[in-house]
Amino acid sequence: MNSDARVKAYDVLSIVEKGNLLDAALSSQLNALGSRQDKSFLAELVKGTARYAGRYDYLIDKFTKRSPDPSIRILLRLGMYQLFNCNSVPDYAAVNETVNAARKVGFHKLSSFINAVLQNVRRTVEGNPEGLIGLFPSPEKEPLQYLTTWYSHPEWMVKRWLEKFSFADCEKLCAHNNCPAHLTLHLNPELDRSELFSYFEKHDIEYSESDLVSSAVIIKSRLARDSINDLLSEFTQVIVQDQSVQSAMDHFSPHLSGNIFDMCAAPGGKTVNMLWRMPEDATLVAMDSVKKRMVKVVDNLARVGESDTPLLVADGLKMPFTDNAYDTILLDGPCSGTGVIRHHPEGRWQLTEKRIFSSGEMLFQLAQNAVDILAPGGKLLYATCSLEPEENEIVINRLLEENSQLSVVEKGKYWLPQTDGADGFFAAIVTRVK
Repeated sequence: MNSDARVKAYDVLSIVEKGNLLDAALSSQLNALGSRQDKSFLAELVKGTARYAGRYDYLIDKFTKRSPDPSIRILLRLGMYQLFNCNSVPDYAAVNETVNAARKVGFHKLSSFINAVLQNVRRTVEGNPEGLIGLFPSPEKEPLQYLTTWYSHPEWMVKRWLEKFSFADCEKLCAHNNCPAHLTLHLNPELDRSELFSYFEKHDIEYSESDLVSSAVIIKSRLARDSINDLLSEFTQVIVQDQSVQSAMDHFSPHLSGNIFDMCAAPGGKTVNMLWRMPEDATLVAMDSVKKRMVKVVDNLARVGESDTPLLVADGLKMPFTDNAYDTILLDGPCSGTGVIRHHPEGRWQLTEKRIFSSGEMLFQLAQNAVDILAPGGKLLYATCSLEPEENEIVINRLLEENSQLSVVEKGKYWLPQTDGADGFFAAIVTRVK
């Protein structure tokens, strides 16, 4: 494997450490590598090291007298991820190549320190009867610290979940978040599945049909971006969409009628889903507040042959419509994303508890604005990819308390990663009384 991949991994993680998005930083570095194997290794290094930063920070603090500065901490995390998570990397290579990478990025004087820490951790783990997990807090005696450190999650986040879920469910949730997500497809009901499955077999793509929702197919093989693009080009009646979202849209589907408004449409997956499900006499308008994000909606609609769908760039906090404008409104608003942590390894470290409260307030304002333009008898379909009540039940309860003309159709349904094996999702339905 290209040793430069480790240097590039360090560069990406240094950018992410400053609060930037991992995917954007990784993409530019992937383009600089030649072979598919090197690209795959770089992606694994970056995403895995970001995902397990909490686990390895615990070890770093345990095996160093003084806390290293962030740059050295990143290198130590990289080394430990290779030691304990990369089966294809021998221990000697994990240590030696990390030390070489440290020298290449300018830390010549600290290379011996990095070597000593990594070797010390390796020897200690080898001599521990329980292995690596034996160095971590006991789940029986210190459940919060065990979940926080071993499963690499912020303490405030795990503490919230332990108040909501049992220890066993919380452990399953944290473990789920550390598993890379399989690519999941939503199939248009009119698609001939046999053609798609023949394509999979021809290209040696391993797949399975979902147990959660009939429209979903899960790709077990790890596909390169080019292979995904080829697949989507070949089958225009297929979109990428998680099982829980598809199940939630099944939940919403009987309520799609009349003039339909997709309030926060980007990147357009749910827009397409509604277009495939809604009655022939219904109409749909899709809106998003960010022009750059709306480009993704345009591209997705064009690919599935729905380019004539009316689109609008506008802010839901400053609604451009009058009262009684829509019979059905889908509000899948911007939230903390605690239900989709597995898709964004860096997200758990960049999210704060304060953000959950501010997001909940914004979601309430968006929902209130949606209610203002809802026609009598119309329905608001409310959704988030959050597990947090401040962004879900509390928003719905506030709506009902402050709007006497509203009644509940579905006060709130969760799809939970630890029980459904898919992304976390929340859905609620309220109606405006005639």
